[in-house]
Amino acid sequence: MPIYPTILMSESTPKPSPLKVQPPRSKAAPQQPAAQPQKTVSDPPTSLTTPVFEVSRWITIAGVFTALTAAGFIPVANDVIADGILEPPNTRPVFMEVPGTVVEFLVETGDRITPNTPIARVSTLELEDEILATEQQLQEQQRQLDQLEQQVPVLEGRMYETQMAGDAIANQASRINQRLTGEPPAIGQLRQQQAALQDNISGLRTEIAHLEDRESTVRAAIKRLRAVWAKPGGRGVLSISEIDRKDSELSLILSEKERKINEITTIQRQIDGKAAEIAAMRHDWQDELGTSRDRWQQSRASMITAQRELAAAHSELAHLRGLVQTSQHKLQTLQERRDRNQTLISTESGMVLSTDLSEKLGRKMQANESIMEIANIDTLDVVIEVPQVDTPMVVPGAIVKIRFHETGHSVYETVIQEIDPQLKTDETGQQRLTARAQLQNPDHDLLPNQKIHAQILGEKIPLYQKIRLEIRKHLNWTRYGFGE
Repeated sequence: MPIYPTILMSESTPKPSPLKVQPPRSKAAPQQPAAQPQKTVSDPPTSLTTPVFEVSRWITIAGVFTALTAAGFIPVANDVIADGILEPPNTRPVFMEVPGTVVEFLVETGDRITPNTPIARVSTLELEDEILATEQQLQEQQRQLDQLEQQVPVLEGRMYETQMAGDAIANQASRINQRLTGEPPAIGQLRQQQAALQDNISGLRTEIAHLEDRESTVRAAIKRLRAVWAKPGGRGVLSISEIDRKDSELSLILSEKERKINEITTIQRQIDGKAAEIAAMRHDWQDELGTSRDRWQQSRASMITAQRELAAAHSELAHLRGLVQTSQHKLQTLQERRDRNQTLISTESGMVLSTDLSEKLGRKMQANESIMEIANIDTLDVVIEVPQVDTPMVVPGAIVKIRFHETGHSVYETVIQEIDPQLKTDETGQQRLTARAQLQNPDHDLLPNQKIHAQILGEKIPLYQKIRLEIRKHLNWTRYGFGE
């Protein structure tokens, strides 16, 4: 078998081959110890059927794979880690009892209030107008009564009443004139909106300038590429697709530039609309001023007519006394109502949650309109957003550990009480489950809208399942069409 010597020669071993041919020995020499050294050579393979690796190495490799497989079944904690926020379980609005304007808030957002706490001062202009009208009516009735009882000269009394009515209307006309000559809040707000729109136009013009710079750069590049393309041999150096890409880029820039120009036109129309609205408001006030002047003339004429009618009022003396008593009672009722509503008082305790108090300041509000919202924060809801992949572990009664972003808070423990039936989709396209729990807050250390970290404790699962869940959680496979 001539192959054996060739294979054995290829192995780098310094030991003599056990297949070395020995010359025949004479029968007269019976010594055999010379062949004894061949027993010490047993490492090299003696045939092509001997395995290259030893059996022990295969056993070791099999053991490693078995250990790795077994490690995948090691039970590990399957807790759900999610973010959340604290919310009050319910809020209670504070309503305006009469129409009026809030002139001062006595509390701020986040303040804790108790029953009978003053929360706002209100100017009840409509109520004041009604009180003023009632006072004028009472004065007129009392004047008539006094005239009838004391025979006060008719002319003096009528001149006094005419002056009172004229002053009231003149004051009203003066207020309207101040609005025409000044800058009332309504017009100031419109001018602020105009300024904001003008800032938008400035920003768009800056963007257009950047687009024009890019346009110049791209046009220069296209010109350069076309020049290369037109030269002899240029088509071998330059691909037409490069010119097409630059043409596409130029088209996009021109389209974006045109869009922003159109947007500027739209905003300019809005600015013009605000200017027209200001002009319309001033026109309405001018009409109102003319109406006040007409009312002043009418009031004067009414006073003259009343002066003529006083001569026949003696027979109605008893009736006038009844009217005076009715007006006095009405005026007293209105004044008590005004005094009671000029300072709003809280009837409940809680924390002020409204963040738009500054927007309501100075704005006319109607009766039964909400002026602010308060909430009792002795108990707070914990709203937890859980990835959809973790929803099987989130069930009512599951234990939750709550940790806060801010330092200084203890770790709270509660249980899941409620789970919203519908899933929500976040900005990444991943669906999330909303779970709710509650925290007792007797010392009011916790505040609404505080962000928290939630650890929902779950049962242990094999390591390989935990790894699969974490991969599904951090890699949103549904975006690529894999799984649910």
